[in-house]
Amino acid sequence: MTNAMSELCAAYRCPMIAAIGVGGQWYCACHWYAPVAAFDAITAELHRQKACVDAAIHARRAYAGYASIRDSENALIELTRTLGEQYSLAPTRGATGKVIGPPAGTTGHAYYANRESETD
Repeated sequence: MTNAMSELCAAYRCPMIAAIGVGGQWYCACHWYAPVAAFDAITAELHRQKACVDAAIHARRAYAGYASIRDSENALIELTRTLGEQYSLAPTRGATGKVIGPPAGTTGHAYYANRESETD
């Protein structure tokens, strides 16, 4: 679903101006390279950073020049770049690992964080 105004980013309810085309959609600098699962978190942060968003929009609409637009959007990219990132689990070995699957003997083998079964 896209925003009602075609000038805006294709991420739902994003307040930023779209500038980068990807797969037939246009996204802002904060959404264009982010995983789709992070879109809502990024949009929420952009709404919280209204003053910075307004500055970035003003820079684009005023044709302020590449450096001004880049600087205003880079500030927002820095604020949103880690939203929605996934961190890997620490590897474990054997029965000391945390169980991630069903317990053994019920519906199958229990699998640990390193994908070893409890019988390995």
